Amino acid sequence: MKRIGIALTTMLLALTSVHAAEVLIKGRNVQQKNEVVIHHQAEDKSYGSGTYRSQGLTFLEDAKVATFVNQGAFSWDGGVSRHTGFIVRKYPDGSMTTARYAGATRKSEGQKVREWNGTAEIISGTGRFAGAKGHGTYAGGRYANGMAVTDWELKAVLAE
Repeated sequence: MKRIGIALTTMLLALTSVHAAEVLIKGRNVQQKNEVVIHHQAEDKSYGSGTYRSQGLTFLEDAKVATFVNQGAFSWDGGVSRHTGFIVRKYPDGSMTTARYAGATRKSEGQKVREWNGTAEIISGTGRFAGAKGHGTYAGGRYANGMAVTDWELKAVLAE
C-alpha cells in the first residue's frame, strides 16, 4: 500500500511539474495583395466599416521564412481607424501559431500611404508552439505600390 502511495505521488508530481520557457519571436510580414470589402460607408466617406483578408510571407529573425494568413475587420469615424483580427502563421517545421490583434491605422506621409500599429496576443499553437501563450506589438504600413510590410515581436511562453 505504501508503494502505491509513493508511485501515485511521483506520477502526480511528474504531471504537475510542467516547466515553461519564454522566447522572443521577431519577424517581418510582407504581402502584396489585400482583399478588402467595404460594408458601410457614408456618402462623404467620413465613416465606414469593412473586412479584409491577406496572406504573405514572414521573414523571421533566424533567416527562416514562414507563411501567414491574416483576416480582420476595420472601422473608421473621421480620421480615426481601428482594426482587429486574427493571424495564423505556419513555420518551416510545420508548427503554427494563432494570434489575435487590435490596433489603429492612419494616413501617412512620405513613401507609405497608410501606417498601423497595435498589440497582439498568441492564443494557440501547434508543434513546438503547442500550448503557447504570449503577447507583443506590431507596426507597419502600406506603400503606394500596394506592398505592405509589418514588423512584429512576440514574447511567447512555451511548455517544455
